[in-house]
Amino acid sequence: MYRRAITFSFILFILFISGFAQTFTGIPAWVKIENIPVTESIDSKNVKEGYYYVLLDEQYNTVLKHDYFHYATKVVSNVGLEHVSQIEISYDPLFQKVQIHYIRIYRGKDVIDRTHTSGVKLLKEEANRSQGILNENNTLYANLSDVQQGDIVEYAYSKIGGNKIFNNYFSYNFWFGYSVPVGRVSRCVLVDKDTKLSITNKNCEIKPEILRGKYITYNWVVNNGAILNMEDNTPSWYDPYPLIEVSNCKDWKEVKIWSRSLFSIKEYENKKLSILIDSIKNKYSNIEDQITSLIDFTQNQIRYLATTGGIYSHQPHLPDFVLDNRYGDCKDKSLFLIELLKGISIQSFPVLLNTEKKRTIQYENPSVGEFDHCIVAINYQDRLYYIDPTISCQGGDFKNRKLPDYEMVFTLDEKENLFIHIPSDSTSKITVTEDFKINHETKDAILKVRSIYTGMQADILRYTFTSNSLSDMQENYRSFYLKYSDEVVVTDTLTINDNVQANEIETSENYLLKHFWERTDSNSTKILKDMVPFVLNERVLYTSDNIRKQPLKISYPAHIVQNINIFNTKGWDIKDNTIENDNAFFYYQYKTTVNDKLLSLNYVYRSKVSEVEAVDYAQYKVKTDFVDKNMVLSLSASDVNDSVFGFNWLLIVISVASILFSLILSFNLYKLSFSSEFENRYDSIGGWLVLVGIGIIITPAILSYKVIKLYYDEINIDYFYYYFNETSQFYHPLKGYYEIFINFGNIFFIISSIFLIALFFQRKRSFRYYYCYYRIINVVFLIIDLLLVYAFVDNTNNPESRVLINTQAGALGKLVLQACIWIPYVWYSERSRHTFTVDTNDNISIPQ
Repeated sequence: MYRRAITFSFILFILFISGFAQTFTGIPAWVKIENIPVTESIDSKNVKEGYYYVLLDEQYNTVLKHDYFHYATKVVSNVGLEHVSQIEISYDPLFQKVQIHYIRIYRGKDVIDRTHTSGVKLLKEEANRSQGILNENNTLYANLSDVQQGDIVEYAYSKIGGNKIFNNYFSYNFWFGYSVPVGRVSRCVLVDKDTKLSITNKNCEIKPEILRGKYITYNWVVNNGAILNMEDNTPSWYDPYPLIEVSNCKDWKEVKIWSRSLFSIKEYENKKLSILIDSIKNKYSNIEDQITSLIDFTQNQIRYLATTGGIYSHQPHLPDFVLDNRYGDCKDKSLFLIELLKGISIQSFPVLLNTEKKRTIQYENPSVGEFDHCIVAINYQDRLYYIDPTISCQGGDFKNRKLPDYEMVFTLDEKENLFIHIPSDSTSKITVTEDFKINHETKDAILKVRSIYTGMQADILRYTFTSNSLSDMQENYRSFYLKYSDEVVVTDTLTINDNVQANEIETSENYLLKHFWERTDSNSTKILKDMVPFVLNERVLYTSDNIRKQPLKISYPAHIVQNINIFNTKGWDIKDNTIENDNAFFYYQYKTTVNDKLLSLNYVYRSKVSEVEAVDYAQYKVKTDFVDKNMVLSLSASDVNDSVFGFNWLLIVISVASILFSLILSFNLYKLSFSSEFENRYDSIGGWLVLVGIGIIITPAILSYKVIKLYYDEINIDYFYYYFNETSQFYHPLKGYYEIFINFGNIFFIISSIFLIALFFQRKRSFRYYYCYYRIINVVFLIIDLLLVYAFVDNTNNPESRVLINTQAGALGKLVLQACIWIPYVWYSERSRHTFTVDTNDNISIPQ
């Protein structure tokens, strides 16, 4: 009974899958058998995601319209199990069927046949439906069980059938190098004896093996192909991998003839189109208004949805279908618009393009599969105007509608011309004006932002506002200004003024920036605020690499004008300045002007190219580094009460006290007598002691410079009022005691270092003792200093605080390292013990 149920289930499974595939069939007789390579020389360090392809074998029989695929993947680590154990085969059921030939697992010397136990399922998924694309493909899916690390999974299948829309045209792109290692790549094309192939090699000189028999067979084989990596921000058209393009199109003229035939439509029911056209004519008497209105209808009333199964992968649906369903893809909407314009006697025609290859499409191998987008060219008053019917929410009349940077189109007019260059958009612009008004009492700032978007920038913003709620946009805009303050409050609702006819959008924002004009660190007496044109800054592509081997894509077209105005009732101590950089890649200008209490920062950035060639990269980096260094204005102002200013008598008193204490201590230490068992063997200072001497000689100078630098700006700060007066905004007695301690210690170490110099050159026995004590006390002092700094810092994540802590920690590290080296040497080395032998009561003579 159990066996009968299994048999019945298997029969039902076979009947089910027979509707979409003939599984478990033998390999076709015309296929050239490729075995898995016995020896492997894969560089494991280049393996990504835990697996790699041992074999990529693809064979295309253009006569029988039968394509054979044979793959073998090896699991290198557990990470690769997820990919290798799942097999997916996608196909178009309108003209294709699938045959699965076998599925095998190689484990060491064992071969496990999973052909009949793979559990193949039929999935009807539309992976791109969120993008408005329904390709109506089916997917055969198998999830293999018990795949283990080290296994090789091999499977082979065929797709049978061809899309009749291509009229026996075909094209293939064969890559023979990847970003990951591949053991063996084999590509094969079979054609009849009358077919002439058009073959283009890119980045390689791989030649096919040509066999002549019943078919002409072209076979390309590469073992362990080149491993290449794409650098960041490369243009979409750039492809460094070895590539062979194959097609049976003679030239681009032949491609044009075929493409034009797709838009040569048969008779259709045009009554509804006529009603629509008549309504536009009745509403607008001006022909240009009629054209613009028909474009608006196509762009905004016909939603984008691509149903690309079967012949509709390349042939557009009829206009009545589009109008009835109110949807269509690029070619559907283009043909629909062309028919509408025909109704008002305006000539137009479709043009094709490749959104990734752009202008480089003209250098590709001619084929019917090179284009991925369709738009419309309108011939009006002997001038061509290009309209993308898939772009919604565009403003302005048809003459001023902008396109993305498509660069080049393939025209399907009746003339002989093929490729036409489309000029880039040079008029679209973003102008942002930010007005800051500082309130010195509350330390807050009022910010008003006015932005104007024109051309394509207005189109993009209009679509964004249409697709999002006003509250979401308000929050996005508010969050943008958190760069200036941790607390940004909206004081008035975001407003949008859309002049659709002029295609200009103006937005207005109002914020309160809390704590804008405050010190970021309580240890500082100054307010520091970096003013940055963030909108402009985001359009400039900065790079860190000094060398680049591939072209660099930059933002283009980009034209940004940003004005920052800061009103300060206390005025500004800043000079007017203009910085300008006009180069082959972009134009940049930065002006600083002061008019009484108003500081204005005016920026202009306009890109000139869409990419930078590798040979020009170093020059581009120099130019962008210049922009980076000449963009930010750091505003600084004192945040100290006037009562704080005065003579720093406490600092002077502590310094004098430390000097007196150090001198008295040094005098008494100098008189101490030290017994020693070491005799004088050296008449002069030599060996490594020379380095010790250099170190103690320069130490007083270095310490004095650091102390002067540390207290130079604080000589006019009354420490007593600053730290110990309760009315001071900086009242903090513990910090005051800390400053006294640090000042006292710094002066002590200066005097002590001078004392060590005297002992060193007199070669006193006490030098070794005092030198070691000095080093140890110095380390202990710096440890205490670091702990106190860390305790007094309010926010250790603050950049200024981190710099302070890291600086102190670095100085401590250097001091510890020096102590570890020189204390043992001075104390234990024979040279040191037998050089410093003079006692206090001995007659001394200083070496000349």
